Amino acid sequence: MKRIGDWWFRTAACVIAVGLAGRGMAQVTDAQVEARIKELQQAIIGQQQANGSWNYGGYPVGATALAVLALKYSELPNDHPAVRRGVEFILNNRDGRVYSEGLVPPALELVDPKAHLPRIREAAEFLAKAQLDNGGWTYTTPGARATTFGGDNSNAQFAVLGLAAAERCGVPIPDRVRERGVRYWYNGQTEDGGWNYTQRAATRPSYLAMTAAGLASLHLLGEDLLKPAAACGQYTVNERMNKAMARLDELVKLGADGPRGHGQFEYTQYAIERVGIFMHFKEIGGVDWYREGVRLFLGGGRGGQVRRVANIANQAFELLFLARGHTPIALAKWEWSGEWNTNRMDIQRWSEIASEDLERPLDWITGPLDRPDASAAKASLIFLSGRNIFRASPEEWQFLRAFLEGGGVVVAEAACQDRLFMTSLQRELLTRLYPGQTLTFQRVAPEHPACSAKYPIAPEAARVWEVRGGCTRKNLVVLEEPIAPFLEGRPLPPAATERARRVAINLVAWALGSRPAQFKLDTQALEFRDLPPVDRDAYRPSREASGLRQPLGRLRWPGSEAVCPQFFPRLDALLQEVEDGPSFDGEVLVTPEGSALFETAALFVAGDRPPRLTREAMRNLQMYLQSGGAVLATGCACGDAFADGFRQIMQALLPNDRWEEIPADDPIWKAPFDIRARRPEATRAYRERHGEDWAPLHGIRRDGRWVVVLSPVDLCCGFEENPDPSTLAYRREDAFPLVANILHHFLAP
Repeated sequence: MKRIGDWWFRTAACVIAVGLAGRGMAQVTDAQVEARIKELQQAIIGQQQANGSWNYGGYPVGATALAVLALKYSELPNDHPAVRRGVEFILNNRDGRVYSEGLVPPALELVDPKAHLPRIREAAEFLAKAQLDNGGWTYTTPGARATTFGGDNSNAQFAVLGLAAAERCGVPIPDRVRERGVRYWYNGQTEDGGWNYTQRAATRPSYLAMTAAGLASLHLLGEDLLKPAAACGQYTVNERMNKAMARLDELVKLGADGPRGHGQFEYTQYAIERVGIFMHFKEIGGVDWYREGVRLFLGGGRGGQVRRVANIANQAFELLFLARGHTPIALAKWEWSGEWNTNRMDIQRWSEIASEDLERPLDWITGPLDRPDASAAKASLIFLSGRNIFRASPEEWQFLRAFLEGGGVVVAEAACQDRLFMTSLQRELLTRLYPGQTLTFQRVAPEHPACSAKYPIAPEAARVWEVRGGCTRKNLVVLEEPIAPFLEGRPLPPAATERARRVAINLVAWALGSRPAQFKLDTQALEFRDLPPVDRDAYRPSREASGLRQPLGRLRWPGSEAVCPQFFPRLDALLQEVEDGPSFDGEVLVTPEGSALFETAALFVAGDRPPRLTREAMRNLQMYLQSGGAVLATGCACGDAFADGFRQIMQALLPNDRWEEIPADDPIWKAPFDIRARRPEATRAYRERHGEDWAPLHGIRRDGRWVVVLSPVDLCCGFEENPDPSTLAYRREDAFPLVANILHHFLAP
């Protein structure tokens, strides 16, 4: 074993740019795969015998277990008659074959491992007793000829497959069986690194099916191609397995015209798939093995030369290949321009752990975020990790914004607790994700999905920070305590392991509920909307206010610059669809000390802290109100602080006017929208305070007209995306009609 360098990942595990289109690759779709899966299900079910079995060459138990295994992976339920009858046959019959007993545990594992544990244990014990002295297996239990012959690698791979499945169900592989099995595979390795059908053929060139079988079997017996070393970001590589992987790369590159099938196409594809899935390879030899396999199954290969024989075994192998690989992509790791893959096993193991815990198959990918149809667009969660200075291109920020707006979740952590990465990441996120908006990092609350999506965990234990913009949750979290050490199986105290496990599962459960995972073959493209930087100086300057027919004024003071930046653009877009609603032809940013506010018919005032005005500003605002102006005010994600401060200012400006609650029957509640005719749509915090009632509005009325209206409930959040449940706020369904009614009242003759 030696410490692994970057070369290994470039040649075996990472994406290698080999154009499949150059190999005559036809486009295949997820719909085609789903249709073929259904065809194969029906074909297999149609061959079931009256006694519940399938038969193939004198292997009734093995063929039945293989059929049940394929049907279960294609998501046929346990109560389907074909599955139920097949399981009954397996439970009540034996044919004494290694192939058969090797397939029994993986089939019953997918049905009900607890209920069928006795039969699984029986199969495992049979396989242990059937092992030859040299560590291999042959067709049946050992005999004189078998001992001399030494067994074969095909029987051996299915024996190991069964033993590993039994171990997952709680039946450990005996140490002696495991050790002899490992020794058997290493002893049979050919000079070129692969395997042949028997050890006696070890001097001949290896071929694809048996080389894939050898790698998968060693992995199932506990041999790792890659292991985390003591230091973070360091790994050791198993030289023998790495040599075998290089040989497999070479054989896969030969494609269908080489020894890909060695006369057994479906059998070989299933062997390749086991390496890809068990050992977490997206590509082998630079080839997307699943996409290429689908092409060969559905299209017949180059010139249609792939030899196909329709029988129960081949149909089951094809169904296994198509169904096991047809898995939605839950996780995508961002290949940004720096040290993005310091922890090289995290995303694969995260997908594996989440699949097991959430009891649904989930897949993963890695890739850049440089275009709308980047592969990460199919995922529910994007994982960002790394060391040293973090940088991203404008296209990547645009992708990230579109992904977040589509409900995606972004999770970031520093590899190896690298402070430089974390510092640069925080700076970049706060300044470039939503330019012009004031973003902050806040520790998540107990109800945040990271602490509650599946497993409860206290915020102080979770150590997760979310990116917030005012009252909105951005679906982007930063992990103060990384989960990668847990994902990669590095030694941790039990409490740290449990913390990381809960956080990891919660994040995936949250993401899947927020944005559905897509399958891998179809192209998925995000909609890149032009989101110009929300620079407060980009608002129309006050000197141009007179050029507008009816502008809405936005009052600016310290603390209000970046509050509710999307208010007017989104309000204006919604007002275009309302007949007889208020109309504005622009938004004007004004200061309370300047004269431009007198050119506006109404002012919108929002803040996330108590307002502070100079004496000059107080006099100017007082004159504005006494001259017929009107003010709509609301706090933004600040509780009662803004409302209390604003009320005090208004009472000081207009001491002779009465501050009062707006009555429930006032026209401001009824036109152009009859708001009180239905219950409000609001956040959890709103429900806790006001239930299903409308929160009161307060204001100052002159000559029957309201000139000041204050909503203590946040109206801004409704015009932003994803309001935080802990903010006292309306959602868009009610924030918009309420604002429209108030502005309509201000402008009515």
